Amino acid sequence: MKKTLSINISGFVFHIDEDAYEKLHRYLEAIKSHFRGFEGKDEVISDVEARVAEILQKKISGSKEVITQEDVDEVIGILGQPSDFAMDDEDTASRKEFFYSSIPKRLYRDPEKKVFGGVCSGLGAYFNLDPVWVRVIFIFMMLISGFGLLIYLILWMVVPEARTTAERLEMRGEPVNISNIEKSLGEEVNHLKEKFNDLTSKARYTYRKKKEEFDSGHRDQFLESIGDIGRVFLRIFLIIAGTIILILGIALTIAYLSIVFRFPMITLFDQAGVHTFPLYPVIDRIFENDADLRTFATGLMILFGIPLLMMLWAGIRLIFNLARAKFVSGLAAVIWLCALVITLVFGFKVANSFRYQGNFTRESILEINKQDTLQLVTIRNLPQISGWDQSPMIQIPEWRIAISEDEKVFYGIPELKIKPSIDSVTRLIVNTSTRGPFSGEAAERAENITYTWQLKSDTLFLSDSFILSDEDKWRKQETRVELRLPAGTVIKIDEDLYPILGYHKNYSRHDMAGSRFVMSEEGMRRE
Repeated sequence: MKKTLSINISGFVFHIDEDAYEKLHRYLEAIKSHFRGFEGKDEVISDVEARVAEILQKKISGSKEVITQEDVDEVIGILGQPSDFAMDDEDTASRKEFFYSSIPKRLYRDPEKKVFGGVCSGLGAYFNLDPVWVRVIFIFMMLISGFGLLIYLILWMVVPEARTTAERLEMRGEPVNISNIEKSLGEEVNHLKEKFNDLTSKARYTYRKKKEEFDSGHRDQFLESIGDIGRVFLRIFLIIAGTIILILGIALTIAYLSIVFRFPMITLFDQAGVHTFPLYPVIDRIFENDADLRTFATGLMILFGIPLLMMLWAGIRLIFNLARAKFVSGLAAVIWLCALVITLVFGFKVANSFRYQGNFTRESILEINKQDTLQLVTIRNLPQISGWDQSPMIQIPEWRIAISEDEKVFYGIPELKIKPSIDSVTRLIVNTSTRGPFSGEAAERAENITYTWQLKSDTLFLSDSFILSDEDKWRKQETRVELRLPAGTVIKIDEDLYPILGYHKNYSRHDMAGSRFVMSEEGMRRE
């Protein structure tokens, strides 16, 4: 029967018998004594204890709960005695080779050779590759598709960073024993010493140079005064800058939230003035399905929302002199990049649906008596109250569409042009066009656009619009109507035809609506 004790090593609790505890205690004390005068001894001892805890954890199982003296002997065999790694360099070849001397590599992010997150340098260490080639591979993947960036971001979030000496040894596949820990930490200390010596040399050179320029008695006092004044003015400047950034961020955030949650509007400017129309009914008609729309809208909101939040945080940090939280900036950057990828993917998907243009033309011969006056009258489909300017709908002149404010019906507005005929025959030519991901699909869609017109005696009725059905997505559907008249034909244009009249030489739409014209070989002229 042996007495057992409970001990805590590197945050892990173990049950150990009394003899094993005494041996492990003496071993750890010997290590502490060996590293007593060593720079960075606390980090070495911490790494050693973490390695001891890792080895002992593997000895614990359901059938074994107590650490024995044999387990401690195995730990000492793996890590080595202080006398083993205190030998001279010429004796290193004869050192004892312990089991577990080579361990499998573990994947970490390398903070010493990193450019961004250390993913490429960590992969290079794991696969024994130059990190430059790994970065070239990732850049090539990003150029081919967006998955390269997505994989890099996932690895950045999932793969841990090699922070301790033991983790850096595991990353390189070196055994985590006391000798390697001492060697690795010694290299880091020497590297820091070299940097410190460089900084010291630069400081001495600067000091000598300044000493030649200023009197040593007044220089310190002068520089101290300038430094105090400069710090005060810098603090005032930072507070003012932070206040401006915060106020601007709040204003932009209010506008952003009002756009997202209240009345999203798109505004267009042209010669006629300012045109606004609701955003959601339009983009709902652009995306193929609701899932694509929601995903794109979410990515777009995050894409604009993250910079606004960071602007608010920057203003608060400057005003109250708060420390920079690197994890906040890193997390925001990762989320923003993911939103950018999502937005670009679904944006390209929508752009691809406008890739090809399809056209379809219908030509009809009109039986009209040249001696009669041809009346051009409107078939009204567009919502109207007392006139075109007061119609309860929103127009997008650049796209030649209109949206009903109540029923959210999409209307395409055709364009009418009246030209002289090349012979004595009156023709009505209706050309429809639209876009699609494939040329055949675009041509089929163009053929399915129906424009309504009717000829009764000497009156030609022309519809002021063509309706886009709920199932038909907006793909820049357009209808161009050409009325070709023989020379000498008299026409009377109805005032309500104003919305669909196109540009005619020497005449604006306002001049043509409600007027009479005679067709000549050069074009129309007022009667």
